[in-house]
Amino acid sequence: MFEIKGSDIQEKIIDPAKYGFRKVEKAKVIGGGISENVKIIRDILNGKQGTRQDIVVFNSAFALYVAGKVKKIVDGITLAIRVINEGKAKNVLSNLILETQKYA
Repeated sequence: MFEIKGSDIQEKIIDPAKYGFRKVEKAKVIGGGISENVKIIRDILNGKQGTRQDIVVFNSAFALYVAGKVKKIVDGITLAIRVINEGKAKNVLSNLILETQKYA
């Protein structure tokens, strides 16, 4: 990852283990067809814990950090977990589905 603050550019190595996440084989997280992928997404947003949700939380934490919503990655992890557990992420997906179906 490259972090840019003003004219300062720093390259950083991201180690998921530093944040409590385990490395897993790609085969354990890869999706499949549309139906399987929809189930995976719904499981994650319904709070099913596991490697796939860990990946979503970890990526979301960095997105929140880059967007300036949190000052530290660990705060982004906490916020991402809370948003999933409170059903807010699921609500955003439901609203997106409803909105895009208007134009289908």
